[in-house]
Amino acid sequence: MRRPPVDSDEALSWLDKAVRKRELAAAKQLDSGALHMAALTGISTAQVQQLLDALSDVIGMQPADMVAMLRKWPRYLACEPAQPRSAGRFLREELGLTAKTAASLLRKTPWLLAMEVDILQQRRSAWQRGLGLSDAQLAKIIGGQMRLMSYTVMGIEEQAAAMLAWCHARGWTAGDVAKMVSAQPMLLASDCSTLQTNLDRFADICGLSQEQAAAICRTWPTVLTNNMATPGNERKLDFLQRVIGRPRADVVQFPVYVSQSLENVIAPRTYFMRARGRELSRTLSYLRESHPVFCKRCGCTEAEFGEWLAAWRQTPEGRQWGGKAAAATAESRRQ
Repeated sequence: MRRPPVDSDEALSWLDKAVRKRELAAAKQLDSGALHMAALTGISTAQVQQLLDALSDVIGMQPADMVAMLRKWPRYLACEPAQPRSAGRFLREELGLTAKTAASLLRKTPWLLAMEVDILQQRRSAWQRGLGLSDAQLAKIIGGQMRLMSYTVMGIEEQAAAMLAWCHARGWTAGDVAKMVSAQPMLLASDCSTLQTNLDRFADICGLSQEQAAAICRTWPTVLTNNMATPGNERKLDFLQRVIGRPRADVVQFPVYVSQSLENVIAPRTYFMRARGRELSRTLSYLRESHPVFCKRCGCTEAEFGEWLAAWRQTPEGRQWGGKAAAATAESRRQ
């Protein structure tokens, strides 16, 4: 088998030609230093082809994703070809990840392809035992936070036990916890002290009791990973009071409000409904809708809304509430 040259420029040219056989026209985007390091491992052209085949055949990875992954982790080219195939089958078949999800995750955590499958299986089982997760729930969680598979079995057991204890103290059942972490995987990557701080801030800023705040977080766990004491969230609550005319405590009924963008969703929809003669009190319920459904309920096309939005952003209200510049101005005034 032909071996790659060790000269940096020649190594870059050699590996570029090798990956071009997989139609990786963007291969020259790869860092030449990283390519040289990979080439020096002494891999052959045939082995490169086998490794790239594993990414496309087993995982369904597209050329652009391959390039991004190799840029991040050129050591992949030093793997034995059988290793990424077995790890890829674990991700696709045992975890049930789609090709798109698996490719996206491997762009961020490509080192998973170098892990032994029995280790991945042990970690998967530890998360399921610790939190009582179904296969579908675990797939959704890992799809959202693949780094959870980097925890040791002992670390997983400790994190799961701490999460359950903290949640039980809030009055949530094991079933509640499984649904919450499935909806917001980032919970498992957060320590309980941070979650408690965010819960306390949410209750304080919105004028809620701990019980009310906990009830919202049970159905809308994104709140627990969202620091409400930020200027952006303060602006949302200010808008709720000043423009929509609702008290802050109304987020109890509409927790989706705290996770929506003020500049891109809340403010534009509020002022559009006002322009269409709709009751602003209905704004909060309309926040749940996708953009096409919102337009349909308001009796307009998406194109009509887009034209209105462009004009509105030039108005005083649009400049105040409808763009990043407005948010930056509000922040500067606080300092």
